[in-house]
Amino acid sequence: MPFTEDTLEKSFDIDAELKYYKKVCKGKCKQYKDYVEWRSHIEHCVTNLNEKMELPNFKHQCTIQKRRSQYLLDVSGNLFVALAICEMSIVLGNPIYAENSTMGTVLWITLSCEVIIFVMGFYYKNSPSINFYTDILDIIEDYENKENQKTSLYAPIKIRRRRRSQSCHSPKTPLNRR
Repeated sequence: MPFTEDTLEKSFDIDAELKYYKKVCKGKCKQYKDYVEWRSHIEHCVTNLNEKMELPNFKHQCTIQKRRSQYLLDVSGNLFVALAICEMSIVLGNPIYAENSTMGTVLWITLSCEVIIFVMGFYYKNSPSINFYTDILDIIEDYENKENQKTSLYAPIKIRRRRRSQSCHSPKTPLNRR
């Protein structure tokens, strides 16, 4: 069966886990006491995904979501800087607002502040999602490392054979020289 986002939602609800993650980070989650308990829950979910053979696709989906969130965060940060520079250049460059009408100045500054607050709110709203996807990908990587260690423990051991020149009975060893 091909992997789709519907399959992902049935086995792992990203939106609900993101809400829990935000609450755990704030210390206000009723379901999990702390981050360690939430992490063990996610490790259990990752184990279930691995048993269903959906883990590589889930990892890829999380990587895409992390990139998307990072892009939105970068755009909002750039927009904030551009708006702040624009506002400062208009306010400082046009003394007309200050001389003629105080109402125009107040409206301009209020509108600019609202836009900046909106952009910063968007920035802070999306920053926990990047941390969430980073933690999920770290948990998946730790799980994969543990699985690789389990399989490597039972792998056959290869014995290196010595070359004849490295043998202890070789005439080139210091003990056999006279």
